[in-house]
Amino acid sequence: MLSQISSAFTAENRRISSSLFVFPVLLTLAAPAHAELASTTPKGLSVALSDNVLVLNDTDRSASLELVNLGSLPTEFALQSVKLVMNAKTQDGSEFIRWAPQRAKVPANQTMPMRISARQLDKLPPGEYMLKLNVSALTRPGPEAKAAEKAQGVAVTIPIMPVLPVTVYLRHGIDTPGIRAQKLVYTPKDREYLGYFPVTKTVPGQSFVGQIQVINQVTGDVLSSGRLHLRPTTNESVVRMPRGKFTAGAAGTYCLKIWDHFPAKGNPIQEQCNG
Repeated sequence: MLSQISSAFTAENRRISSSLFVFPVLLTLAAPAHAELASTTPKGLSVALSDNVLVLNDTDRSASLELVNLGSLPTEFALQSVKLVMNAKTQDGSEFIRWAPQRAKVPANQTMPMRISARQLDKLPPGEYMLKLNVSALTRPGPEAKAAEKAQGVAVTIPIMPVLPVTVYLRHGIDTPGIRAQKLVYTPKDREYLGYFPVTKTVPGQSFVGQIQVINQVTGDVLSSGRLHLRPTTNESVVRMPRGKFTAGAAGTYCLKIWDHFPAKGNPIQEQCNG
């Protein structure tokens, strides 16, 4: 699990660095939120969460993620704050979320599961609510760092504590938001992307979190796959097709499949093909 999460994060870092400012599509792999900081320890501090977007509703009231310690020292993870975003304002939202265990000490180079549950949803009117969670990760310098500080005459040790953000969507008394895909648009002058599928939410003002696949319609091969996340304030986006993954070019026949859950559950809610 640890090597898979680390590899996913490395791959996602390469994808983001090459395309962050190229297009506004929120298509991501399930890569962890991650912080890597220089510290007084020889190998530094490297911590992550296996995911940073979760959806809870009246049926699926809990979800889990992995606390990931890629560093060389034990690290304590804790929920630092929960903010409920409502009507463009934030307030304390801790009464609507249960985080267990509240504190977890993860050994070096290991992971530990953490469960987040919705509670007291009946206090909220029907609708979708966004919670912003901050997870702290505290790693204290080990004996080697303390010895080095003592030799250098350093009297005070300051622990390093990065904060990892998590977005949780609470959906109460509403249907799962949908999305519509349109036909593939080719971009022959774009050297990086073959084209894109436009997508539009069916319920403006609510989030969409689901899985997508773009497949070869003839062979059924999955050419790209990932999460499609549109925030409540984003009603339209595009799913782009990197030329390196679609080597058949405009001569190929492609289909976009969309599920309204991530990871995917059941059959896709949308399938749009260019052939």
